[in-house]
Amino acid sequence: MSNIIIKMKPFIFEDGNTYFFEIFKRSSHVFHGIFVYKKVVTKKSFLFWKWEDIDYVKINDKEGLVDTILDTSNIKRTIKDIMTKNSVDFQLKDWDGFVGNIPEEVKKSIERDSKLNDLLG
Repeated sequence: MSNIIIKMKPFIFEDGNTYFFEIFKRSSHVFHGIFVYKKVVTKKSFLFWKWEDIDYVKINDKEGLVDTILDTSNIKRTIKDIMTKNSVDFQLKDWDGFVGNIPEEVKKSIERDSKLNDLLG
């Protein structure tokens, strides 16, 4: 008998990357556990052979809790909570890179320079 209720289901998060989730049965009759995984592909080669190793790395160390009814909106909300709590990129979503009282002209000038550098390589 397996403790897995829903096996590795893919989903696309708002950052555009594909992740996976799995739901496990717990001893509680109220909640199931949910883990979110990131797919990591490692390319390897030896002489003339080339291959890829695929690993699934857990994003959340502590399991998330989802209601036993398994409502889709509840699962999505739990996954979003897990993703935003475990990623620094999402915690600093509106970070502009400026600290202190910097004039708007300087901000615009720096943004323009960085865009130019991106275009020129």
